[in-house]
Amino acid sequence: APLRAHAPPHRDCREPCDKEIVKPAMSFPFSGMPALLFVLLAASQASLAMSGPGSGTCSESTGADHSLLATHSVLKAHGIAGTSSSNDAKGMETNSPAVESLIHEAIMRPTTSSAGLVGPSLVEALAHTRATPEIQSFVKKSLGGLEEVLTIILGESANDTMMRDNLLEAFGRQAAQLSKTNGTLGEKHTEVDGRRQDHTACRVQQGSLSTVVTTAELEAKLSLAEKEVALTAAEEQRKELLQTLQAMQGGLGDLEPSPFDAFWALSSRYHKSLAAYKEKFSKHLTAAERQKNATDDHSKKMVECDQKQEDFETSVCQLGELTQLACSTYEEAYESKVSDYEVVMKSMMLRVADRQAEWNHLKKVQCVLSNFAFASQDGDLAGNSTLNQRIHDCYSENFTDGNVTLIKMPAPAAQPCDLLEMWPCTEAFTQAEYAGLPEGAPAVECKSRCKTTTPTPPSEVEAYFVVDARSHRVLRCPTNGDDDGADCSVAAGVDGRGAGPSQLSGPRELVVAPNGDLVVADLGNRRMQRCSIIEEAIEYASDCKTVVGGQGRTRLVYPYGLALTPDGDYIVSDGGLHKVFRCPASGSGDCTVVAGHGGRGQGLQQFNHPVGVALAPNGDYVVADFHGHRVQRCPASGSGDCTTVFGGKGHGHGPGQLYYPIGVAVASNGDIVLCDEGSRVIRCAISDGNCSIVLKFTSGVVAVRMAPNGDYVVSLQGGNVQRCPASGTASSCMTVVPLSTPYLGLALGIRARGRSS
Repeated sequence: APLRAHAPPHRDCREPCDKEIVKPAMSFPFSGMPALLFVLLAASQASLAMSGPGSGTCSESTGADHSLLATHSVLKAHGIAGTSSSNDAKGMETNSPAVESLIHEAIMRPTTSSAGLVGPSLVEALAHTRATPEIQSFVKKSLGGLEEVLTIILGESANDTMMRDNLLEAFGRQAAQLSKTNGTLGEKHTEVDGRRQDHTACRVQQGSLSTVVTTAELEAKLSLAEKEVALTAAEEQRKELLQTLQAMQGGLGDLEPSPFDAFWALSSRYHKSLAAYKEKFSKHLTAAERQKNATDDHSKKMVECDQKQEDFETSVCQLGELTQLACSTYEEAYESKVSDYEVVMKSMMLRVADRQAEWNHLKKVQCVLSNFAFASQDGDLAGNSTLNQRIHDCYSENFTDGNVTLIKMPAPAAQPCDLLEMWPCTEAFTQAEYAGLPEGAPAVECKSRCKTTTPTPPSEVEAYFVVDARSHRVLRCPTNGDDDGADCSVAAGVDGRGAGPSQLSGPRELVVAPNGDLVVADLGNRRMQRCSIIEEAIEYASDCKTVVGGQGRTRLVYPYGLALTPDGDYIVSDGGLHKVFRCPASGSGDCTVVAGHGGRGQGLQQFNHPVGVALAPNGDYVVADFHGHRVQRCPASGSGDCTTVFGGKGHGHGPGQLYYPIGVAVASNGDIVLCDEGSRVIRCAISDGNCSIVLKFTSGVVAVRMAPNGDYVVSLQGGNVQRCPASGTASSCMTVVPLSTPYLGLALGIRARGRSS
C-alpha cells in the first residue's frame, strides 16, 4: 500500500515537514506579481496559515498532512524538490529557484480554501508574466509529479474501497458459516425426527396392547362370572343329591325301587353340572392367562416407550443446546464484526474527507500548470485574456472524482437464527408432541432435563421504580437514563406528602401489576394505593385509588410488604399487627389472615414486625421477620406452621444469623433471595435448602429484586440502586439509579411483547 495511506499520526517534526513544508511567511510585492507566482504564493500562504504560526515548527497533523511524506518522495524523484524562496523575488524570469520552491510548496501544502486565489488582480498579474525555458521545464516536471501523486490518491481510494468490500464479504462468509453449521445440525434434526417417529410408533403399539389388555380383562371377568354360575349350579345339585341320599338312608327298608331312580337321576345331573363347572373353570384359567400375558406385554412395551420418550426428549435437548450455541456464537461474532466495521469505516471516511480536499486542491494546481504549459512561450503573454480566464476558472472550479469518494455501505443485517421454540418438560412441548398419542398410551412425566435453561422470553427491564420515602413519592428511572439520574420522573405521589389521591406519606414497598399499574404500600396513611398507567405513555395518572386499608373495612396499622397473587389478590404484611393479610383483588371486602395467627412472638405461627413479602411458585408466603431476624415460609393454605428459611438464631452476622432482614424475592427456579441491613444478599436453594451469601456491600441492603436474566437488582441504604450479575460479586455491580436519596421499596418495570408488565 502507498506510504501516504499508512503514515502514522505524529506530533514530532520529521525531515520533510521541518525542512521543506513549513516556510517562513513570504513577502512579495503585489503590484506586477507574476501570475503563477501569485497563485502558488497564495496557496502556500493559505496552507502556512493552516499550519499555525512560527518558522520551522510542526503542529499536530491531520491524515492528509501525514500523506505529504509520500508526495515529497514522488516530487523528489521527479527532480522538483522544493528549494528556499527568496524574499526579494520580482519575477519568474529572474528568480527561478523561488518559483520552483513555490510550485513545490503549492503541491505539498494542499488547502481546502481558495479564498484570495481568484480576483481582478490575478488577470493583471498574468499580463506581466514571462515564461522562461527553465520555468517551462520545471512546470512540465511538476505536472509529471502531480500526475503520479493523483494516481497514488486514486490507488488509496481503491484500496479503501477494496477494504470496505472485504469487510462486507466477511459478513457473507460468516452467514455462510452459520448456514454450514445449520447444515451440520441437519443430522441432529434427522435424529430428532427419527426418535420422534420411534416414540410415536411405540406408543401406537402400546395403545394396541392396551386394547388387548382391556379385551382380555373383559374376557377374564366374563369367564370368571360363568365359572361362578357353574359352580353355584353344581353346588345346588350336590346339596339336593345329599338330601335325597339322607332320606334314602333313613327309610331304606321301606323304600320302593323308584327313589333309587330319582337318586341316580339327580346324581347324573350333578355330574353334568360338575363337568360344566370344570369346563368354565378351565376357560377362566385360559382367559386369566391371556390377561396376564397381555398385561406383561403391555408393561414391557410401556417401559420401552418410556425409554424412547426419554431418548426423544434428550435428543431435542441436545438439538436445542447445539442450536443455542451456534446462534450465540454467530451473534457474538456478528456484533464484533459490526463494531469492527463501524470503527474501520469511520477512520476511512475521515481519510476520504481529507483525500477529497487534497484531490480538489491538487487538481486546481494541475489545471493552472497545464494551462501554463499549453499556452506559455518565451515572450510576453500580456493581453492573453483566454489564458487569464482559464487560470481564473481553475481555482473557481470544484474538482471532484467519483473514484476518490468512498460510499459507506450499511453493515448487512444479521441472519435469522432459529432457536428451539419448545423445550422438553414445558407445557407447550407436551401439548404439541403428545396430545395426539393413542388413548391408553399417554406420555409419562418428562425426565430429560436439558442442561441449559429454557431461553428467557424476549423481555427486559424497561425502568426501575424506586420508593423515595423521605420525599413521599415513587420515581420511575429509565434504564438508559443519565448518569446523574436526571431522567427519573415522579410516577406516584406527585403532590407531595398527604392523604389525598395523588399524595403519599412515608411509602414503603411497591409492585408493578401485570397491566402496568403501580401498587404502593402507603405506610403513613395506613393504606395500599393503586395508580393506573396512562396507556401508551411513560407517565402515570396523578390520582390513585385505595385498594386496601384507609377508611376501608380492613384497618391496617403498619403496612409495609406487598405482593400480588396470580389472580390479582393483594398480599400485605403489617408490621404493627404482626400479620400477613390476603385482600381481594376487587379492592373491596374483608382481608383474611394467611400468616401470623399467633400474634407477636418467635413461634411458628408468629411474627415480630414482618416487612418484605414474596410468593413462592407453589403459593407459599415468604416473609422477612424484621425483629425476629429470620425469614419464614408459610403454607399457601393460610393455616399451619411456618418454617424458617434462614436466621432465627439471634441478630448478627454469624452463621445462620440475620441482621434485620428486610427484603425478599423469589428467583425463577424457586430459590429464595433475601437481604438484610447487615449489607448482605443471601440465596437459599430450593433443591436442598442450603443458603449462601451471594453479594456483600459496605452499606445495608433494603430491597432486592430479580431481573429476567437472573441478575440481582438491589437498593442500598446510601440511596443508589445497583444491578449485579447473577454469577458476580459486589465489585462487578453497576449503578443503574445513581441518586443519593435513601430508598426503601424497589420494583422492576418489565417490557414483554411490546408493553410493560
